[in-house]
Amino acid sequence: MKRINSKPLVIDDEIPDVMGRTDEGTPISLVDFKGRNLAVFFLGAVFDRTEMTLVKSIKRRIDEFLEFDCSPIVVSMEADDVLGSVREGESLPFLMVSDRSGGIHASVAGGATDQSLGAWLVNDESRIVSAIHPMPPRELVSATVAALARVVERSPERES
Repeated sequence: MKRINSKPLVIDDEIPDVMGRTDEGTPISLVDFKGRNLAVFFLGAVFDRTEMTLVKSIKRRIDEFLEFDCSPIVVSMEADDVLGSVREGESLPFLMVSDRSGGIHASVAGGATDQSLGAWLVNDESRIVSAIHPMPPRELVSATVAALARVVERSPERES
């Protein structure tokens, strides 16, 4: 079993290799996405109206993420079957990951597992390139898209 960080992760840290479950129940780690750019949104322990607002906001703005070749992923401490029902019911075009054990959240925050942790932008080398602090859902999505635009703009590989 991987050791959980004792301090929160920061920019340029590698994402942790900690297991969760997809909204379909398949075991998965964020490291499995190496080679893809990710916007990872961290939710708390209960999927409520606030979390629903967040996923709907991501869905409405999915084209902006895709324009930057970035896949949004939601990591929640809610059970995978609950997340699967939400994803199916809302026809969400992105993956939701259950962190029921709290391992992903704990490794991200250095042990804290009881709150929303904002969002990360992760590059195709599995390194954190931007961290967005927790804020209301629509603002979090807007701040994440804005950070994504800044990161892509700075990227030397970006073609005109």
